[in-house]
Amino acid sequence: MSERMRLNRILAPTDFSDCATGAVEHAKLLARRFGANITLLHAVSPRSTFEPLPLEATSFVDPYADEHMRAAATLESYRADIFEEFPDSGSVLVTGSPTEAILACSRAVEADIIVMGTHGREGLRRAFLGSVAESVIRQSDRPVLTVRPIDDRARPAGIARILCPVNYSTVASKAYRHALLLASAFNAELTVLYLEETDGYDDSAEMKRLREWVGDVPLTVRATLLVDRGQAAVQVNDYALRHGVDLIVMGVQHKRRDTITVIGTTTARLTRQAPCPVLTVPADSLVIEEPAREQKAQKHERHAGLTASAGLY
Repeated sequence: MSERMRLNRILAPTDFSDCATGAVEHAKLLARRFGANITLLHAVSPRSTFEPLPLEATSFVDPYADEHMRAAATLESYRADIFEEFPDSGSVLVTGSPTEAILACSRAVEADIIVMGTHGREGLRRAFLGSVAESVIRQSDRPVLTVRPIDDRARPAGIARILCPVNYSTVASKAYRHALLLASAFNAELTVLYLEETDGYDDSAEMKRLREWVGDVPLTVRATLLVDRGQAAVQVNDYALRHGVDLIVMGVQHKRRDTITVIGTTTARLTRQAPCPVLTVPADSLVIEEPAREQKAQKHERHAGLTASAGLY
């Protein structure tokens, strides 16, 4: 696989709820900016493996046929209505569990990113609940953008502030490059945060280390570096709430039974309470890039526009 890729294909799972529609609006925001195509996905519950027939049955009629047809019709109507400005968008209807359907479809359509809600309802007939989003994050080999139903009907106007918690690992570097891309694409302010959960470290030394790790910042990005201490999930979410952050971007490392973020806490603790969408970037993912600004960024990389601060507030 190539080390770099472009954001050409977006997968947007939906159960037709307001929450899922809110996530789709974020998918549309990315699609407009990057000229990407969106594929809608809906999963229908698999039929039972044992179905007793009526004693006087005279014909064999699939009791799930009508449900599948209704789901197909609803999906197509939903696609036509919500994607009027994206005539090339597609839709996929599958039978199976949401997690398995999302993971399989993301590979089948070669999606560069999955955009999904973290809460749903018992709809037609599977809901994309928080546990499903967490399961997808835990198993996906590509970035996952999760959107909580803070305001289901609100349409994102843009991305103005991005927070990227980091350590000094390879996966943190990949997340940081995603954050750089998005900050450049949306002309957003980028805050790079290093958190130490234990006492006894030197603020100035840690800031120097963080500055060296970040390196040169493209002219197209306004970046601020922060170092602080505290409980990671609490500090990240509190900072995002206090400063009106529009997007949190962080790297994740897949473990046997969970997914651990680069700041030493589980994705579940962050995504369940985050006041804004969260983009999780797995260790084995590629790095998306913006074709229009790639050469310009390479020519003008330097420290300009970079500010540093010790402490969150």
